Amino acid sequence: MPFAARLDQLGTETAFAVALAAADRSSEGHKVYPFHLGDINLPMGGHIVDAMNQAISAGKTGYCPGAGIPELRSALAEDIGARRGMNFDPEQVVVMTGGKPVITKFIQTVMDPGQEVLYPNPGFPIYESQIEYFGGVAKAYRYVPTDNGFAIDLDHCGR
Repeated sequence: MPFAARLDQLGTETAFAVALAAADRSSEGHKVYPFHLGDINLPMGGHIVDAMNQAISAGKTGYCPGAGIPELRSALAEDIGARRGMNFDPEQVVVMTGGKPVITKFIQTVMDPGQEVLYPNPGFPIYESQIEYFGGVAKAYRYVPTDNGFAIDLDHCGR
């Protein structure tokens, strides 16, 4: 059975190539913080480990609701809302296991083939790859330093 032709549009995930290079550097004795995979090598907080162990002991070892654990969604809605001076309902919060499924679903939901989509560069290679995979036109933008941090470089946006 041949593979679907659209697979030719799917780019590679270079984060795994970076992971190999990072592992090599680490094996040479260099300190490496592997942000490239979104899973840094810092120890988990003890309070999180304790809560996880309590949940396992309580039998919470199966699937949770698709949008996430209701108590977590409520806590996130409250915390994020307070930080931003806004009000969020827990129904407006969805907890996912990683960024790639969210990116894929978002692009499929809001982009039609042929539309231009801005994505940050540098950023995760999956952005450009997913845009092109679903028939969009990927347009990179970058950030420039400002007195208050960083801002989108509007002079070169999408070129």
